[in-house]
Amino acid sequence: MIESTARQQIHQIVDSLSLDMLTELLQVIKQFLQRKEKEEKRYLTVEELRNSEFIGLWKDRTDITDNLAYARQLREKAQKRSHINHDYLSITFAR
Repeated sequence: MIESTARQQIHQIVDSLSLDMLTELLQVIKQFLQRKEKEEKRYLTVEELRNSEFIGLWKDRTDITDNLAYARQLREKAQKRSHINHDYLSITFAR
């Protein structure tokens, strides 16, 4: 959490900026956050995926008779959602 004094200083600086400068600042912050997010993403190895809770997730489900068809339906449903970026989907886990 940002200390109260630092927060006040940030507010003063932001209040003094023009709309153009604020827009530029937002772009810089957005780029910084994208780089930071990319650095913090970690992908599972094949071994980690095999040992994860995802393998066998549906084994006790009696309502799923065809695993492949069910998974296909889930993927199709997810692809129809407009708020998902399909160019960059990943499973990330905190260590």
